[in-house]
Amino acid sequence: MVEDHMKRRHRRPSRSLLLLAIRYTEQRDNGLFYYQRAVPTDLRGRLPTKIIKVPLGTADPAVALKKVKLLNAKHERQWDLLRADPNASAEAAEVQALHLLLEHGLTPHVPTQDEASLDALLRPFEAAREAYAGDCDETYRQADPRSYLGPVQVAALDLLKPKKDKLKDALEVYLRAHQKGDNEGRRKAAEGAIAVFVAAVGDKPVRDIRRDHVRVFIEHETARGLKTGTIRRYLNELRAVFSKYVLEKELHLPNPFEKPTIKNEGEDTEEGRPLSDADWSKLAGICRKVDDSARWAIALQMGTGARVGEIVGLTLAEVILDAPIPYVVFTKNSARGIKTDKAATNGRRKKDSFRGVPLVGVALWAAKRIHETAAPGQVFAFPQYVGEDGKAKNGSASATLNKWIKAQGFEEHSTHDFRHTLRDRLRNTGCPSEVALEIGGWAKEFVGDKVYGDGHTLSIRQKHLQAAVGES
Repeated sequence: MVEDHMKRRHRRPSRSLLLLAIRYTEQRDNGLFYYQRAVPTDLRGRLPTKIIKVPLGTADPAVALKKVKLLNAKHERQWDLLRADPNASAEAAEVQALHLLLEHGLTPHVPTQDEASLDALLRPFEAAREAYAGDCDETYRQADPRSYLGPVQVAALDLLKPKKDKLKDALEVYLRAHQKGDNEGRRKAAEGAIAVFVAAVGDKPVRDIRRDHVRVFIEHETARGLKTGTIRRYLNELRAVFSKYVLEKELHLPNPFEKPTIKNEGEDTEEGRPLSDADWSKLAGICRKVDDSARWAIALQMGTGARVGEIVGLTLAEVILDAPIPYVVFTKNSARGIKTDKAATNGRRKKDSFRGVPLVGVALWAAKRIHETAAPGQVFAFPQYVGEDGKAKNGSASATLNKWIKAQGFEEHSTHDFRHTLRDRLRNTGCPSEVALEIGGWAKEFVGDKVYGDGHTLSIRQKHLQAAVGES
């Protein structure tokens, strides 16, 4: 019976007709539709705005049309109530409708209801429909609920419609079930991917997402100029959210984000540009001359080949100077984890990664300056790059350091190039590949005597780093 109030069959119009049919919208330069409708003149004094503006989050006319119909129904229902009751508020219909359902023992937006309770609510609705139609069967079939019911009863029918989970709902399921679900970075990464997907294909119910939508998304983002690596990261986030949602809801649905093809994937990857010997020495000299915290971070990167996130998340305790061979330990701490190359671990991530890298040349100088200038009670080596939440601000640090590097005349370089430069220098000085891989964190490594025992491994690494980095 509820379905009679909720569904009407229409032949799907052509795209050109849809564009003509969508009143109260504008399509902006980015291709997305926006709902825009003026509040009736007689009600403007009772509403907070003269024009209702809502981004529809889609460039698809068919999707936009459906959203416009829902928004029109919602606002027109509110306006009907305001005109009927001078003391009513704009949201009163929805509030009263909710109370009406609760009085009948019904729950909003659930797939099944108690049949007796539902019948008790809908019996007077059906009587009103029959009275409106009279003896005309066609009028009965085509009757719009707004023609024979009040705004509260129409709102109640809307509340009876089962809620279809969207990707944002799936995200909450994903985060509740995820081991790192309370991590703000994890949430932002998934939210970002969902926002981009919704902007490209519309905010579809999770159960309605198909491979065709994923292909449209890939084509849309490619046309926008996104790198294939960025598109793949978005797809990986979406695949994980969908997979966890299906698992937790005990559904049997294929994952549309599983192994989609991205044409020419990887061909747009920009390889690192190693610094020349002259540029390396020049930059190291500038760091020593400027001699401040940001330059110490750059110097540590240059001398260890570490990633910027690994450097700015270091604690003072992980920069060790009182050992026979000074070294820095890269391991997971409260500020950040440690990335490990999957290729070096047979496609598996290590639960915990530990890496000991000897300090030589400009990196040893930087480590000494960090300890010499540390304030009493200081925990992190670079506290300016650790947020109030205790997490390393990798993006902010990278942007700041890269901007400074380019300002020194190294326009073609970024902090990530130090990693490529050190690897080249190690290779050119005859460093065995397995030692080079261990220094840069490209290879699997365990804790124990190998790193913290008699120091042989540190001494071997020190020898090759000194050959590669020198005293620069």
